[in-house]
Amino acid sequence: MDKEVKRKKADRTSDLPDSILTHILSFLSTKEAVRTSILSTRWRYLFALLPNLHFDLEDVLRRKNFNSYTASVENFMSFVDRMLFLYNTTNVDKFRLKCRSMIDSNRFYGWISAAVHRGVKHLDLNIYLDKFITLPDVLFTCRTLVSLKVDKDFILDVPRGVVHLPNLNSLHLESVKFLNDDSIKNLLSGCSNLEDMVLKQCYMENISKFNISHQLLKRLTIDYLYDGYHCWLMIDTPNLAYFKYLDSIKARYSMENLQSLVKADIYIFKTNYTLQGGATTLFRGICNVPSLILWVTSLELLLSCKPLPVFATLVKLKIPCYDLCREYSYIRGGKGLETLLSSLPALEKLEFSQEVLCFLPENVPSCLLYKLKAIKITNFTDEKHCIGKAKYFLKNGLMLTIFTGGYLVQLIMGLNISLDTLPDVLFTCRTLVSFIFFLFLPSSSLLFLIQLGMAKQVKMENVDRISGLHDSILIHILSLLSAKQVIRTSILSTRWRYLFALLPNLHFDFEGDLWRRGYTSYRHIDIYSYACLVDKMLITHNMTNIDKFRLKCRTMIDPDRFHAWISAAVHRGVKHLDLNISPGKFTTRPAVLFTCRTLVTLKLCMEFDFVLDVPKGAHFPNLKTIHLEEVNFSNDGSVKSLLSGSTSLEDLVIEKFLMSNISNFNISHHLLKRLTLLYTYQSDYGWITIDAPNLVYLEYDDELVAGYSLQNLQSLVKADIDISNSLEVDGSTFFRGICNVRSLILSDTSLELLLSCEPLPVFANLVKLKIRCSNDLRPYYDQWEKGLETLLSSLPELEKLEFNQEALISLPEKVPSCLLSKLKSIKISDFTDERDCIGKAKYFLKNGRALEKLTIRTALRYSEERKSKISKVLSASPWESKHLCIFMF
Repeated sequence: MDKEVKRKKADRTSDLPDSILTHILSFLSTKEAVRTSILSTRWRYLFALLPNLHFDLEDVLRRKNFNSYTASVENFMSFVDRMLFLYNTTNVDKFRLKCRSMIDSNRFYGWISAAVHRGVKHLDLNIYLDKFITLPDVLFTCRTLVSLKVDKDFILDVPRGVVHLPNLNSLHLESVKFLNDDSIKNLLSGCSNLEDMVLKQCYMENISKFNISHQLLKRLTIDYLYDGYHCWLMIDTPNLAYFKYLDSIKARYSMENLQSLVKADIYIFKTNYTLQGGATTLFRGICNVPSLILWVTSLELLLSCKPLPVFATLVKLKIPCYDLCREYSYIRGGKGLETLLSSLPALEKLEFSQEVLCFLPENVPSCLLYKLKAIKITNFTDEKHCIGKAKYFLKNGLMLTIFTGGYLVQLIMGLNISLDTLPDVLFTCRTLVSFIFFLFLPSSSLLFLIQLGMAKQVKMENVDRISGLHDSILIHILSLLSAKQVIRTSILSTRWRYLFALLPNLHFDFEGDLWRRGYTSYRHIDIYSYACLVDKMLITHNMTNIDKFRLKCRTMIDPDRFHAWISAAVHRGVKHLDLNISPGKFTTRPAVLFTCRTLVTLKLCMEFDFVLDVPKGAHFPNLKTIHLEEVNFSNDGSVKSLLSGSTSLEDLVIEKFLMSNISNFNISHHLLKRLTLLYTYQSDYGWITIDAPNLVYLEYDDELVAGYSLQNLQSLVKADIDISNSLEVDGSTFFRGICNVRSLILSDTSLELLLSCEPLPVFANLVKLKIRCSNDLRPYYDQWEKGLETLLSSLPELEKLEFNQEALISLPEKVPSCLLSKLKSIKISDFTDERDCIGKAKYFLKNGRALEKLTIRTALRYSEERKSKISKVLSASPWESKHLCIFMF
């Protein structure tokens, strides 16, 4: 009872490590974090370890009702002084200062210098001073700075050669005044790794040439530059991927090396109509962009360019239109979207407000005929000219699959669009898959859609709408059917006659398809008929490449036919080949298979009837995954030829394979990353050699073979080992070969074998160990002379341990070093309330100085009451760790 009372009075929170407490403090404001210093001596200086410092004067003033505003500001500045200067023992990750009241500029310079001295990474300054001041020079030589955001009342005066910000990745300047042309140039030249730059509402009255030139810049946002209509905007960024430009038109533009541009958002408003000629250079500079958002005023400027730029690679175009623009901007020019469409040959997606389309083009744009797949029209009405625009796109959009008209709630509810007109519009487009008026229709609007379908039911009875769909859609539909059903569609019409030949994925399942047709036993004629079907799909119609070819046939098939199928698949560039067959009497392989340059994955399951005889000239340059199951290798050379020819192999799975013809199963590959070996047969006298310097994962489940040679496994990260030893062979060579592994799963039989090694291998890098126990072997644990306790002495770096309590035969006399200094997490399964089992847990609690988590999993039969008793016993026992949590389930 005394122990329990003492434990209740203990301050468990204060015992947590500094890293956890500072993480808790990071959720508080800096002011509140400092107040925790009065809790106890443990908390007195914890706030000084905070990596993130946020100072907000306005927030302080809102929280308290100060009598003197000046005194409040002075108190705030004194508080910042103490935090930055008196307690400067740790680095600062983030420093944010927000002060919309006038503060002393000298004090401000001192704060910036202190933050830089403490290695600040993210700096955010949002302050108001009594006048414009320059940023301190020390800021421009901060080697640790990653992101910089500056807002309000700063003059950017950057001397040449002063700036050195090697790690600066993001720069945000808002309401900053540039002193001269060299300011931005000198700043960018010192930011060698800059990728993201935002310029918002900056002052440009002193600028004539604003030059943004950077080799690595990826994102650029320019959001209004004050007094900059007279300047020359120059952009030279070969890696720029995103460009947002919201500003008035400038006197002159220079846009160079924007070939990497992926998306642009352009909103130019004209405050000076005499300067609109400069827009031509701007649009020509971004004409390689694939995705473009073009606001209405920008569209008018683009249409005024002579000649009109061609956007040869533009795939997606959106033209937003706000209410103030609809009355004048595009109407005054006399041109609309129809003029631009002729300059967009590759356009596939288009979104616009119906007002920006002033006229219907006389000559149908090529993009509408051959490329345009999706159109979204907003602000649609039931007026005649608006319906005509929709008809135009539906009539001429040969590739159109989605047509969306938005904002039609009132029209749908009121049925203002004639039911005799709209269905005619809808059904003129043969390839149309989706016709959407409003994405969120109220339930009462469903009547409109039902009536819409009924109005034209008579007309549509004799129209084959499905056959009018694009090939790609029909092929996708066919891919959901079995091979037999796909062939049957060829009799529907001439449109469907040869569609099945375009399928990229071919799956043939003899037994499965015949069973679905109602066959309970298979006659020879049934198998022959199905084989003819495969002939027709593979050989007769070979117009397209094959991505995946899967063949499952557990009945005997003609060897010549099988060879012809494989040859046809290889000829058609198959990438993924999966063969699950019982080949019967034939024992040779199709030679063409071993020279397939396109093959990426190969899976063979042959029921031991197939002898894999790989020639020396095998060449699989793209093969990354091999899965072999129930395969019989012809000799040692077959394995070697297979691996040497697969130059890009990364994943190898060999399951249930015969070693009757193999003396040395040599797996040697310099790129192999994952290796799985499961269940060899007739391997009593064989050797297994593994030489894989890049192997990351190894799974081995088998009987011990006569000998092992494991070399160059220094990259091994995880291994899952389940070995039984019926031959009573020494497993030392095997375990020494994997002793560099970091994460290890051992079966109980593997553990017993490992403990029999003399001397016991040391796993110097092992961090995580799991002992997997079998129910069949638990009665034999009592016969073990050694248990897990012996292995722990060979695991100096172990941090996580999971085991069944029965695998720990006795308690070590000498406490293992990993338990004293490294072990952080332990999970014990099948825990009982017996005395020796409780003693094992107490042993770990008593000696686990670094232990943070102990998880106890009791047997399934244990009631909650018995679990509670175990928990109380363990909680009452002494432990060394100060940060331990016990979980019981």
